[in-house]
This record gives sequence, structure tokens and C-alpha cells, in this order.
Amino acid sequence: MHKHYRFPSLVLFGISLWGFLHMIGGLRIGGKAVYGYIIYPILSSETAGTDIFRYDQLMHFYVYVIVTYMLFHIVKMYVKSDIPKGIFLTLIVCASIGIGAINEIAEFMPVLFLDETGVGDYFNTLWDLVFNTLGAIVAAVYLRYKS
Repeated sequence: MHKHYRFPSLVLFGISLWGFLHMIGGLRIGGKAVYGYIIYPILSSETAGTDIFRYDQLMHFYVYVIVTYMLFHIVKMYVKSDIPKGIFLTLIVCASIGIGAINEIAEFMPVLFLDETGVGDYFNTLWDLVFNTLGAIVAAVYLRYKS
């Protein structure tokens, strides 16, 4: 893809860093996966999966900053240059959120067929979607003023 779209170095670095951080997330420390670790306890509840701010949520936020930035560079090659920037970025954010939804559907599939998946529950899925959306919005705001 890079040969065709000539992504900026920031996108390439971001994708590489994501791969590294994703692998760290699967490590177990003290019998618990890094993905489940609470980075900062903004909100905590006795209901599993409702704790905020976890490593998993940071990764969803980060990945969708990168996905949105990447989509921006792909789609801008195919649209008229006179499209209003706000409309263009809104469409890019929606596309990024759509990719996030597809990811969550893919995570749901094993839940249908396996007893234990480690994917999480309803709350985890919804928080993933929230942090995907926040990442996409932050990227759009950055792109609004950067490009």
C-alpha cells in the first residue's frame, strides 16, 4: 500500500509502533494480560469491563488515530480537491468508525463458537467503540489544522 499511497513517515511509524504495542498487550504479568491493566482509574465499577482507563482502551484510541490518518491519505487521492475540509474529515471519521465496528464484529465471532475467548463482554465492546471514535475525532482535529 505504501508504494501506491506514499504514506508519511508518521503513519509508517505509527503502524509499526501499534504492532509492537499490540504484542505487548498479549503478555501476561502476574497472571493477567497487559491489555486488562488499568493505566489510570478514571472510572471503576464492580461490573467487569467497565474500568476506565485500561491499556486496551489506550490501544483502541491510538490505533484509530493511526487508521484515520491513514484513511485521510488514501481517500484524498480519490476526491476533488475543492470538497470542504470539514465534510471530508467527517466522512473520514465515519469510515474509521466503520472499520472499528467491523473489528468489533470480528471479535464477536469467536464468542459465538468458543466457551472462553478473552475478548471481553458487552461493556468492553462498547468502550472499544467509544475509544475508536475518540481516536478518530482527535486525528481529524489534528488533520484539520495540520493539512
